[in-house]
Amino acid sequence: MRRKWYYVGGGCAAVAAVCLVLWLCLRPRGGDCSSALPKEATLVARIDLRGLLEQGGISEKGLPLMADKELATGGIDLCRPSYGFVCRGYCGAVVPLSDRDAFLRQTAELHGKVSRQGGLRWTVFGGSWLVALDREKLVAIGPATTQEQEGLRELLASCMRQKSTEVDGELLKALGQRQEPVCFATNGEMLPESLTACLKAALPEGVTLGDFALSAGLRAEDGALTLRLNVDGRSKKARAFLTELDSVLRPIDTYMPACEQPFLHLEAGLSGERLLELLRGNPRTRTALLAANMAVDLDMAVKSIDGDISLTMPTFALFEAQVAVQAELRDSAFMGNIKDWTGLKIVPARNDFYLCSYRGAACYFGLLGGRLVVTNAERYTLAPALASPLPKEAQGQKVYAALDFSGISELLTFLPGQRSLSKIETLTLSSKDVREWTLTLRAGQGEDLLRYLLKGE
Repeated sequence: MRRKWYYVGGGCAAVAAVCLVLWLCLRPRGGDCSSALPKEATLVARIDLRGLLEQGGISEKGLPLMADKELATGGIDLCRPSYGFVCRGYCGAVVPLSDRDAFLRQTAELHGKVSRQGGLRWTVFGGSWLVALDREKLVAIGPATTQEQEGLRELLASCMRQKSTEVDGELLKALGQRQEPVCFATNGEMLPESLTACLKAALPEGVTLGDFALSAGLRAEDGALTLRLNVDGRSKKARAFLTELDSVLRPIDTYMPACEQPFLHLEAGLSGERLLELLRGNPRTRTALLAANMAVDLDMAVKSIDGDISLTMPTFALFEAQVAVQAELRDSAFMGNIKDWTGLKIVPARNDFYLCSYRGAACYFGLLGGRLVVTNAERYTLAPALASPLPKEAQGQKVYAALDFSGISELLTFLPGQRSLSKIETLTLSSKDVREWTLTLRAGQGEDLLRYLLKGE
């Protein structure tokens, strides 16, 4: 009887061993790698290269990266998305692997000695990027000095051991809601300082940039690349501010470039009265308005704007660029008080325009064709700009901007990949709500921008 149970037990053990071997051999090569994102990350991104190619209708075999057999089997698993992050001021990436050893062989010239510690492989790429690898993924962070890398080892080790990430739930939720193959999620504090100086000044008391959640996604559409950005308030005050800001804008109803085929043209529908209310509601901007009104009747001028406002730059120029600003007015009563404006040197110019000078800077301003025109180029004081039909992309939008890339094609010759960049013909930015923005890059008619960028043509 005992011998019978030996046979039964041995048979069960053999079946279990076979099942284990089959599972190890046939199981999928790992799941989603987002579990390795550090919980302290303040920005997370997802990059699905295969999805981007499929969306653009591009065959992998048609790309140099995929056509090279050694690179195509270089150990990175392109069937799963990769992730990027920002943590503790460093940039990082989580990359799925199909073959760790093959990856290390293919990149041998880029990294230093490979060591083993805590069940992981460790190396440094380019002398400044610390990398931890297991059989299914790698996590990299940098750039960091040798001393800093020692402090980052514990962070990477904990990321590799995580079964699920503890990243800010709002960031992961925002990332999960996006369907684009390339996307990111963060908060307003991660925006560059050069972009946030004016924004900070305009925020109401008790609201910071960190109270705004940002997410964006990139997709290929009709030969163009489109980036869609969403802005949401994380607090009641932040959401109320976005609603108030959106009420300042209105749909564009007139298109009024100051010249034909400008290098840059920006158009927006604006209620000056609502804008003034918003500015007065902020202590910092209210103080600035009080100071400005000591010299000019700025309150009345802003309040008079009712309709479209535009900015046109006819050509690209690094120095002494010509600019023309136009605004539709409800009334022009503020122009009758010019003689009372102090602190500025104002003299009459031709065609009922005035020349205003302040600390070495000068511009013309006056009424032309029922609009207020402010410009540093005299030629835009001679005849009113003709209203043009609204471009299709501008219809229904509250903000619309178009940039002609051909105007800077000569500068692109100095940049890496300039042949691909030179294929870009136009860049447009539009918004029908301050919480939703769309940026589109287009190549020439009938040309596919994604194909050019990926193939490096």
